[in-house]
Amino acid sequence: MIDFLGSRRPDWLRCLPPSQPLMFHRMKPFFLIAVLLALPLPAAADETVDFAREVQPILQQHCLKCHGPEEQNGGLRYDDRQGALGAGDSGRHAIVPGQPERSELLLRIASPDKEVRMPAKGAALSADEITILTQWI
Repeated sequence: MIDFLGSRRPDWLRCLPPSQPLMFHRMKPFFLIAVLLALPLPAAADETVDFAREVQPILQQHCLKCHGPEEQNGGLRYDDRQGALGAGDSGRHAIVPGQPERSELLLRIASPDKEVRMPAKGAALSADEITILTQWI
């Protein structure tokens, strides 16, 4: 059977009105493109984060009381590069450059478990602060 557009219709479509299934089939690519264009774009992976302006204030506000020059709980120190990139007492690295999924710092600050989440005292980091640290790492 041939529909009004001259396209051959498979046997299983004969029970449907001639214009409906073929028109939808031809419109699927346009529909898919429209849906994809409507979705929000993810942040660029190479988006740079300014350490002094964005990261350092977060670390000072939430981390340096327990992981700074005066006190280094867990063997971690976030006020200098060597201390931040080194392994803590647990043997895990708090910050693994280029690999936020392996960075213990991010696992701790984003944890829903209050026993694991950092900072142990005080308010949890906001979603924006966690995003900034993730992009920085």
